[in-house]
Amino acid sequence: MRRNARTIFILVCLGLIGCFGCFTIWNHYKDNVENDNTCEFTRTYRLLLITPTENEDDFYVTLQNTEGVQTVLVNNEEKLELEEGQIYEFVFRKGNSIIEDTIQSIFDNTDLVEIKKTDCTLEDGINEPICS
Repeated sequence: MRRNARTIFILVCLGLIGCFGCFTIWNHYKDNVENDNTCEFTRTYRLLLITPTENEDDFYVTLQNTEGVQTVLVNNEEKLELEEGQIYEFVFRKGNSIIEDTIQSIFDNTDLVEIKKTDCTLEDGINEPICS
């Protein structure tokens, strides 16, 4: 009888430890999902100049928006076909960092998700605020 009681006690303890472990893992997962503050925003730029680099997966682009002109480095792993003088919408993904609203800061502190050609003007293009 004592042996059965001891076995039942050990099984109950192991079950409680297992439940506690699952609960802890679930809370950790839930917290990570809730703290994933990534967001996307779109900006419209005129592509003035494309300058190749020594690395064929990168190039410099000189971009113009309604506030000025800046040259930034763009990764070209997807072998994008871009044309100088054309207007493009750039979609960026931002994490938790706070960034300045300049072309350079946006390219330095976000992930470039997509570049797509557009027929709109710079003034009429999509220029969403940097999400927070």
